[in-house]
Amino acid sequence: MRPGRRALISALTGALAALAMPTLARGQARQSPRLGILLRGGAQGLIVRHGAKIAAELANRRGRPLALRFAESGGDGEVAQRAVTRLIDDGADVVISTCGEATTLAALQVAERRETPLIIACAGAPGLTDRGARMVVRSAPTMSQLIGRGLGLMRDLHAAAALPLPQRLALVHSQSPEGVVMRTTLSAVLPATNLPIEAYTEIALPTGPVQADDLLGILALLRAADADLVLVEAPPRAAAAMIGAILADGVRPSGLVAFGLSGLASEAVLTLPHAAGENHITFAPWPEPRSPVTVEVRSLFARRNPPARFELVQGELALTVDAVLLASEAMTRQPAARGPALAAALRATVLTQKMMRGPPMRFDARGQNTALPSVALQNQGGRPVVVLPQEGAEAPPIWPNPALIKI
Repeated sequence: MRPGRRALISALTGALAALAMPTLARGQARQSPRLGILLRGGAQGLIVRHGAKIAAELANRRGRPLALRFAESGGDGEVAQRAVTRLIDDGADVVISTCGEATTLAALQVAERRETPLIIACAGAPGLTDRGARMVVRSAPTMSQLIGRGLGLMRDLHAAAALPLPQRLALVHSQSPEGVVMRTTLSAVLPATNLPIEAYTEIALPTGPVQADDLLGILALLRAADADLVLVEAPPRAAAAMIGAILADGVRPSGLVAFGLSGLASEAVLTLPHAAGENHITFAPWPEPRSPVTVEVRSLFARRNPPARFELVQGELALTVDAVLLASEAMTRQPAARGPALAAALRATVLTQKMMRGPPMRFDARGQNTALPSVALQNQGGRPVVVLPQEGAEAPPIWPNPALIKI
């Protein structure tokens, strides 16, 4: 073949290859697994967006590209169903719900009907995995797990302080679906704990913002209950208002505790004046600071210049990041799986590289994460600090709360 012809053929081959590259790239992009993220609005939804995007970047660094789609639930069941339908119509292979009980249940109904796996990364209602046994996987703890593990840590807390266990409990709870789940679950769990409980009082917060008259009524009920320990399930602002009123009024339990994030470790509580937000305790899952994933997430979160402190929102971030990494792991191992087969692949996944403390994430036959322990977080120095269990604790617990000790 003459040199001129060889040069011409070579040039033509190179040009054809160059033309084919964009088409190949587009094909590869379409083949990237798609995750639909159902989120709440407001600050919590913004944190979830950050967490999901950071997790997708981690997956991409590991050669597992992901395409993300977001939709807001609007806090309403019908809106949530439409949002999940849009996500699935847009090609979501898996949907991750980072919402509360009612919207997650609505999302699950669509996921079941459309045979699209749903990862529950937040809601703790015990029966959710039963209602969607075919398509659901829950990486978050159930409310019964949160309460049971929290009460175990409460025993350790009183033992560390050489104090008897509380005998009179009061639960102050919202009337939201989350508050209802907390109230019903706690009522079911307490009789089986063998705690020396003489009295247990339930106090419901009003719907909507808590007003001054509402606080007076709550304080009157707390005085009548004479509780040794007050359990709190309330939105951050309501919890902060109640704590301020308790300190001002002279109601003196040994302390206030909460189960689950953000609990009493919110910005609204931590920034109360005169250190009123100090020493309250939250029992919840929490990231392992030495985990390589946590280290990477902390660095990437800081680069995003977020409107929140990592030390306050790392728990919520971890729930989202670990759910995204779970989906990435399952779809990498079973790239052709879709629908029920992908749900089975998620359930069979054992996630070792994650943010949360504890052993590798694994699931039982109903798709429930069985390996997510809780820690005792105490507000110390304006941030939540791990005080129990002793292994991995950042500081010893301060108990009872000095600001609430009876005189």
